[in-house]
Amino acid sequence: MFEVGVLPILFWIFVGIAIGGLISWLMGGRTDTASALSVRDFEGKTVSVKYERDTLVDQLEAIEGIGPKIADLLHENGIHRFSQIAAMDPVEIADILRRGGSEFAIARPYSWPFQARLLDNGWLNEFVKVKQDLRAGRLNVKAVRGIGEPTAERLGMLGITSVPQLADAEVEKLTGQLVQAGDDVTVGNVGNWIDQARRLLMGDGTSLAAALGVPAAVLSRRTGRTYKEQHVVSGPIVDAGPLAALSATASGTGRPSLLPFWLGLIGAAVIGLLSLLGMGGAREAEIAATAAAPEGTRVLTTDLVSDTLFDTDSAVLTDAGKAAIDGEIIAKARGTNVRGARIVGHADVRGDDAANLLLSQERAQAVADYLRERAVAEGIDWNGRTVQVFGAGEKFPNPSANTAEDCASFTAANADPVAAGECFAPDRRVSVDLFVES
Repeated sequence: MFEVGVLPILFWIFVGIAIGGLISWLMGGRTDTASALSVRDFEGKTVSVKYERDTLVDQLEAIEGIGPKIADLLHENGIHRFSQIAAMDPVEIADILRRGGSEFAIARPYSWPFQARLLDNGWLNEFVKVKQDLRAGRLNVKAVRGIGEPTAERLGMLGITSVPQLADAEVEKLTGQLVQAGDDVTVGNVGNWIDQARRLLMGDGTSLAAALGVPAAVLSRRTGRTYKEQHVVSGPIVDAGPLAALSATASGTGRPSLLPFWLGLIGAAVIGLLSLLGMGGAREAEIAATAAAPEGTRVLTTDLVSDTLFDTDSAVLTDAGKAAIDGEIIAKARGTNVRGARIVGHADVRGDDAANLLLSQERAQAVADYLRERAVAEGIDWNGRTVQVFGAGEKFPNPSANTAEDCASFTAANADPVAAGECFAPDRRVSVDLFVES
């Protein structure tokens, strides 16, 4: 069955209206109107003219991490105000940077929405403090709850001084290094720190406020008051002669025919429906289109089962998961020239949508981190390659399974959780595409 969403249909109806109106205006079908108005009909009347005023863009370069080139890139994508950045998440911004080219790959946008929120809400003193902290250490590891000065010093000796570096660390390896250095930590402690670091990188505003020592109130506007500004110029008509002449001219032209409008609407709607039907079943294409394979490469695709890779509700790779990656991914990469990779995490339809999306992103990142580590150990050239990581949540069920119908009975509240988990298992996966030279 083809799946046609309501929003795409509404979009194409809107396009049809726009196209129809344009055709109607261009064709200029005419009908006669009433007789022209005289000078007396205009004299003594008051006329009001509304106009739009150009508004200056916000100085986006004020945000730590945004320079003139990145600001220009954001403007090209229709982003001109602090409020727009505040409403985005770091993944959206990173996607814009990725499309802008390799020169923007070094940028870390995790704190940009938070900084923009401070500026948009008028918290200037707090913004200055946050910007200074970010400039000084790109968010020091002591921002993570549970890491004091002694542990921060030991992490620094291991080359981990910032939150982005901690987020890239491997739990078991880092735990062993800290214990050897004399720190009394457990795998659970270190795993919690790394999870916190990754939440900070995902732009968690509450976590960032706590980490940077600013009040939680910065996440809300200081006032709920709003106003509408209307620019209107009003005054009496002094010389009605030109208006009366214009009315006489217009009386011979009349209003446009609506026939081209309806023809354009119907045509665009039909084209839209046909295109939507043609896309039905190409569900994975949406993700694939975001990261096309480089020219001159072929794609090695592998679907890894999440139940093998991770424990329930966890983004920490199990030993069995690492073995699966070694056997199914690393083995394929041996003897090839890897030009890049695309890693997409997926969840099933059960549970909270937002939680599923975040977990799928974290699991995809965990696989990416392990692949990079193993590639270096295997002598596979990985550094400098474009590795793109996505979290798709429950949006794309496994196309080779039919869980929507086969597992419908397991969505009820009294369904057997074990049987339900087994039925939806194909949807819980991490898809890995390796781009290797042909």
